[in-house]
Amino acid sequence: MIKHASRRIRTKRTRWSRHPAVPFIFSNQQEPEMDRCIFCKNSSTGSRSVEHVVPQALGNTTQTLPRGVVCDKCNNYFAVKIEKPFLESETVLPLRHHQKVPNKKGRVPSLDVSFGPDMPARLHTFPRLPFAGIVEISPSGLIAVKKSGSKVLNAPAARDEWPEYVVSRFMAKAAVESLAARAETQPQLLDSLVDDVPLEPLRKYARYGEGPLWPHRSRRIHSCCLSWKLPDQSIVQRIWESDLFYTDDDHLHYTLSIFGLELTIDMNARSTASYSDWLRDNNDTSPLFDEQYRNSPTNGIPVCDYCDAELASPATGCPCGATATHDASSRSAAQNGAHHCTPGRGSQLLLVVRESI
Repeated sequence: MIKHASRRIRTKRTRWSRHPAVPFIFSNQQEPEMDRCIFCKNSSTGSRSVEHVVPQALGNTTQTLPRGVVCDKCNNYFAVKIEKPFLESETVLPLRHHQKVPNKKGRVPSLDVSFGPDMPARLHTFPRLPFAGIVEISPSGLIAVKKSGSKVLNAPAARDEWPEYVVSRFMAKAAVESLAARAETQPQLLDSLVDDVPLEPLRKYARYGEGPLWPHRSRRIHSCCLSWKLPDQSIVQRIWESDLFYTDDDHLHYTLSIFGLELTIDMNARSTASYSDWLRDNNDTSPLFDEQYRNSPTNGIPVCDYCDAELASPATGCPCGATATHDASSRSAAQNGAHHCTPGRGSQLLLVVRESI
């Protein structure tokens, strides 16, 4: 059962900072010999895909599942039908662009922008260049801009209202895979999850969309630009962090924070009531910032994203009055899930005229 199997698995939180977690590396002798997929339960013999619990496009290079745990067919399905709609949604894509998180090809996603009605353009960002970005516009669009006299580039802002169904399916998939990842090199536990009866509704919802919407709870626990000061005094941003935890009624939950937006799903029930009760009993403290985490100096100290002053907690405001949406354009591209501070870059944009726009 999900309750008993998961309690036997050693808890291992994944946190992205300057010192990422140890990758799941398996030698020929250690790699679990999985012959069934944890989602479709069909044979996964010969599957070559390495499944990322959190998409690689969000900086994940370590929390992966060995070949065969998720078959190639399910891996491809999740990439196209679950992860792509999530990553390219009108709320998540601007966040990836503004925070300059590269995809697995090392490119920051471009953004559709405009100088006004009927004056579309496309904004490309390259963190290593000495200017803010490249604006691509068509010849006719450039003429329209000159005629209008517009000097304002309108770009969609990152918002916290993420698409509910897309996020729900994504969270169900990540929750099942996170549980499998905790099994590490224990094939017997991975195999038991394939036939775990209480996990079946969530598994089928993730893979096939079966049943009604599986609700999740969403809330902001810190600014999307919040930084952490590590023991070596380097300043980093955390792209994502996650954990599995039990509430008092023995419901297993998976929680994932992406740039401070906490997403939580109950793996045992289509309800958010259990987590709501847990928050009420724990003063609304995120399970990602429990006492063990707060007392660990290796996790770093939260600092203001504007003046780098140390804060009492991630949710604490800074006396300097910096807003929670302060521009993070001075942060470099993500490397192993961490944004490192770089010298301030200019705000100039390079205009490129291209017929294809």
